[in-house]
Amino acid sequence: MDEQLSPEVVEYLESHREVTLFCRDAQAHPIGYPMMIFAQSPTTVFFSTYRKSKKVQHIERDPRVAVLSHERQPGERLRWVALNGVAHLWAPTLAEVDGLFADRGGDARVPDTMLDLVRQRTIEGKRVLLRIELDDPRSVVVQGERP
Repeated sequence: MDEQLSPEVVEYLESHREVTLFCRDAQAHPIGYPMMIFAQSPTTVFFSTYRKSKKVQHIERDPRVAVLSHERQPGERLRWVALNGVAHLWAPTLAEVDGLFADRGGDARVPDTMLDLVRQRTIEGKRVLLRIELDDPRSVVVQGERP
């Protein structure tokens, strides 16, 4: 896919990593999970989660997902980004894990001890990465409305 997220959306997601991931439960009802974006590229968003989690079971049944992030600063308009795509479970190799975790330092919201634990659980196969391939990154914009 040659289409990419706009620089504005990439910047927004880099500074607003806490999002809600929506999938469909066993009865095909929408269900949301608070998540933190693990990594991203201009065409893909990654999350880390436990392999045995309900969300993984839901995504294995129906891989169509949506991601929503929003914010409102006092006196400013509501801003949000909504993404749609297909989720793929990814159990990275040791080399891929090392590459992914090499870029993860410097985020004060996630202590190094937690990153070390997530890295180890990923190597052990207890955690997987959800790779969300976006439907049409060109259509995603940071949107807003007046308060």
